[in-house]
Amino acid sequence: MLESNRAITVDILANFFPDLPPGCWIFRQPRARLVPLMRQGQEKPAGVFIATLNPYRALDSNYSGFLDLVSGQIAASITTPRPMKPNASAPKAWPSWTAPKPPSSATSAMNCARLLR
Repeated sequence: MLESNRAITVDILANFFPDLPPGCWIFRQPRARLVPLMRQGQEKPAGVFIATLNPYRALDSNYSGFLDLVSGQIAASITTPRPMKPNASAPKAWPSWTAPKPPSSATSAMNCARLLR
């Protein structure tokens, strides 16, 4: 995919990501679309946008076009330099931050159930 700079569809996602959590779905998503994040004026992509596909919707031109649009917006936001304005109220040194541990699948299922009520 990176050599051709074209999006591809992976039909058996579990082969590549066996521990992928199902999230709010009852089962793991079998398919995903990998779309390169192309930078303007560059031949190589800045990264890859991976989106699992809705199992109840066919991947048609509208669906893939939407994913292309999202990847284009992400690529534009990460490759466009923005000058930072000095902020007098900002602390001189930011406190260290550690990422929280991901919730267990039981916790995720309970959160999903609460959202669906």
